Amino acid sequence: MTSKRYRLQEVANLVGKHRNTILSWLRAGKIPEVNRDTNGWRFWTEENLKEVLEYATKVLPPSNNMRKVDPKEGSDFSSQSDAADFTLENRSGEGR
Repeated sequence: MTSKRYRLQEVANLVGKHRNTILSWLRAGKIPEVNRDTNGWRFWTEENLKEVLEYATKVLPPSNNMRKVDPKEGSDFSSQSDAADFTLENRSGEGR
C-alpha cells in the first residue's frame, strides 16, 4: 500500500508558509531533502511532512526586519500610495 504523496504547494499550504520558504529551507539544509518522482518533481511523504511541520513550529518570524511603530501613534503614512511615493523619492534622491 502506498502512502499519500504531497507536492510542494500542498506542503506549503499545510505548514502555512510560502512555497519559496520551503524551498529555501531545503537548500539551506534546515529540512532534509525529499524524494523525487520519475519526472524529477519533489514529493513529501507523511514522515517528511511531519519533519517540515516540526521545523516550522520552531521558526520565529524575524523581528529585526520589521519597523517598530508605536500603536498609539500609528503609521507615518496615511495610505499605501504615500508609502510608495516616499520609497520612490528616497531611491531617486528627490526631496532632499
